[in-house]
Amino acid sequence: MSITPPRFSARSAGGLAAGVGAPGLAPQRAHDTQRASPACAAARVAHQVRLPPGLASPVAPAVLPPVLEPRGWRRSARTTYTERGCLALIKTVIFDLGNVIVPFDLARGYAALGPYCPYPLEEIPQRMAASGLVPPFEVGQIPPQEFAARLSAALGLEVDYERFRELWSSIFLPETLVPARLLEGLRRRYRMLLLSNTDAIHFPWVRERYPLLGHFDDYVLSYQVGAAKPDARIYQVAVERAACRAGECFFTDDIPPNVEAARQAGLDAVRFENAAQLERELKARGLEW
Repeated sequence: MSITPPRFSARSAGGLAAGVGAPGLAPQRAHDTQRASPACAAARVAHQVRLPPGLASPVAPAVLPPVLEPRGWRRSARTTYTERGCLALIKTVIFDLGNVIVPFDLARGYAALGPYCPYPLEEIPQRMAASGLVPPFEVGQIPPQEFAARLSAALGLEVDYERFRELWSSIFLPETLVPARLLEGLRRRYRMLLLSNTDAIHFPWVRERYPLLGHFDDYVLSYQVGAAKPDARIYQVAVERAACRAGECFFTDDIPPNVEAARQAGLDAVRFENAAQLERELKARGLEW
């Protein structure tokens, strides 16, 4: 799904408050539902209005009526601005996966491994960490079947690959943390990306079982990119896939260092707490769904 720059809405120009179209003005797109300051609106008019033949200059900013900021909008360190000093229009919405869309619990995974492991349950996390296999697996440096064999050896597991895949993916809980209607509605208006630290076993597993992941236009995954959050490289790839400027991307993640790294990369990023809080953050930026 490609993104085109938002066009100025005919309903925002002076004398057209009733929504009547005018020659030379492009139709309103969903992105136009976000309102900016009068100066910013004027800049968009001068830049985006297509002039009829013979008209030598763009519509004067003086004809614009006052344009209100979105309800609930507030100035904060997280507010993103364009180079003109205007509140940036969000064109791409980026979500983390684990514990933002799909909840997971590592303790469930350890408990699932317990019956197949000769070691005490409390030793499983320690032995897994000591193996050093998980971080390189998440950035695609170990193929999935090799990872399964090596981790099975480290934990004393005697299971085939399919059984290992089930045990490894048992961390995921069935109920999602955000409603499908939110993702579906956002996708009708904005480009949607998933940005996740995940691996070649977990992601195919969750994609098969959580249909709401089909509402994303693209997936930026650590094991495919070769870098994991908070590494700056994965945010660079996300912005490239977003097909817009970093400041025109909204991102949410449940881990504070990942959120801060996204802000350092220029994204408008907030920590995810729950669905209601996320919806407030989206509405504060004028996003609709």
